[in-house]
Amino acid sequence: MMNNKGVTLIELLIVIVVIGIISAFAVPAVGSFLETAQRQAVYQDAVAVRNAAANYCAQPTVTCTSTQELTMTELATYLDGFDKTKYDVDDTGTDDLTIATGNGSGGWTITLEAVAVNQGDFEWVTSTDPVNADSSTTYVTEDDN
Repeated sequence: MMNNKGVTLIELLIVIVVIGIISAFAVPAVGSFLETAQRQAVYQDAVAVRNAAANYCAQPTVTCTSTQELTMTELATYLDGFDKTKYDVDDTGTDDLTIATGNGSGGWTITLEAVAVNQGDFEWVTSTDPVNADSSTTYVTEDDN
């Protein structure tokens, strides 16, 4: 009797083919999860800006109109941990672009446009108040700059 130790070439090829089949299904699924996570992050940023705008206007020392426009400079105190480098919030070096505007009926219009150099990033540019958005992925769009 021969003592067969080791793996034959056929067994090795079968294992490689099985791994290839599994990876053919797993890679696109992971890509979909990453895109969903990016869209959710932008949605959460829009909600954070909306809540910051509401908190800013709730201060007793601040008077906001129903169509108040707020910039990153005004909201920075209320946006702890907000990564403003992902969005175009700066026009003259002073974070002066409007990112929140009162919609006249108690809600807010949030504008978080992706930085132009990162084509393919996601952004929130809609008149829908993020709190009233039925689906975060519906209103988060891919930057076309």
